[in-house]
Amino acid sequence: MAAQNETAEDDSNDANDTDPDIGVGMIINATTLQETLDTVGALVDECKIHLDEDGIRIRTVDPANVGMVDVTLDASALEHYNGNGGVIGVNLDRLNDIAGMADSGQLINMELDEETRKLHIKIDGLEYTLALIDPDSIRQEPDYPRPGSPHGNRHRGERAPARYQGR
Repeated sequence: MAAQNETAEDDSNDANDTDPDIGVGMIINATTLQETLDTVGALVDECKIHLDEDGIRIRTVDPANVGMVDVTLDASALEHYNGNGGVIGVNLDRLNDIAGMADSGQLINMELDEETRKLHIKIDGLEYTLALIDPDSIRQEPDYPRPGSPHGNRHRGERAPARYQGR
C-alpha cells in the first residue's frame, strides 16, 4: 500500500513539471540577463515581457518614438525555461539592480507567482521578490514600419515624398 502512495506522489510531481498552469520559471546566466536589461533599459524604464513557449520577447519604443528595440531570447539561450504564453510588466531599473548583484556568469533563478503577480528571484542563496507592473498600464508596443510609409524602410539616398520633406 505504501508503494502505491509513493507512485501516486511521483505521478503528481511529473504532472506539475508539465502543467502549463504552474506559471513561468527560468534559469538565466547573469551576463545574458544584464546585457538584455541594459539594451532595453537604454530606451525605457519599464516594459512588457512576453513569456512565449519558445522564449522571451521584448519589443518597445522610447517615449519620443525615435528608437525601438526588439529583443528575443530563445529558450535554448537559457539554462532552463518554462513559458506559458503570458505577458508581465517589469520595472527595468529594479530588475537590473537585483541582477547586478550577481557575478558575471552566475545563474539567476526566476519564478513567476501568477496569483500575486510577483517575480521571485534567487541568486546564490539570496532571495528577492519583485512586484510586477500591470502590463496594460505600460505603453503599447510599436508596430514595425511598413515599406512605403513615410517613415518606412527607405534606402540610403532615397528621398521622402515631397509632402514629408521640410518646407
